[in-house]
Amino acid sequence: MKNLVELIEQKYNEGKLEDILLFIQKELEILLNKIKATNSIGEVMILFDTLEKIQFILAKAVFNDNLVVPPNIKKFIYDFDRIDDEEIRYYLYSKIKEGQSL
Repeated sequence: MKNLVELIEQKYNEGKLEDILLFIQKELEILLNKIKATNSIGEVMILFDTLEKIQFILAKAVFNDNLVVPPNIKKFIYDFDRIDDEEIRYYLYSKIKEGQSL
């Protein structure tokens, strides 16, 4: 997962993040499905840490650099804005487990 974040950050630094938006969408789906398949929130902290890093890079690209992203990535940026907060992680975990769209 470290490689995923490094790739996204590298593309952001090169100004080429838009080239991998489809890839990022697919990776976010994979991460959320992994979370959904877990039995407890203790199993997902590393996944949440990865999502937090990805969210930060994407938010920076959208709000600082005016990158246009698909609606589902924009929603991800918004929904995961406070993922650093433990209570929000519990809330997000329960929503993901319930299969609710974030």
